[in-house]
Amino acid sequence: MNSENEENRQENVPSTLPTPDALGSIIGLGGYHLGKQAGPQESIWMIRTGLDEGMNFIDNCRDCNGGESEIRTRKVLRDRYGQKAFLMPKIDGRGVEAARDARHQELYTKYRRL
Repeated sequence: MNSENEENRQENVPSTLPTPDALGSIIGLGGYHLGKQAGPQESIWMIRTGLDEGMNFIDNCRDCNGGESEIRTRKVLRDRYGQKAFLMPKIDGRGVEAARDARHQELYTKYRRL
């Protein structure tokens, strides 16, 4: 690792997160982009490379590529990379009047994937 990468990594971590003494990167990985590759290996490479280079914030939503982005993210976070990441899972905010049971089922499905 060269010193330029080390400097960039240090500059990329100024935001505080809701856990004590935790810092989150300004730049994160978005779930929409993590499921657009032809296969999961490229997505997994993108996530691991981002985490290795100092990004530690991953945003994901069930709607991202039909859940494929969450599945690919989970494959990375199951190994040692899970300790490096702050994950922000979300549910679809559209249709606020939708039945609560549907939202609970969506959350249950999301956490099973992740």
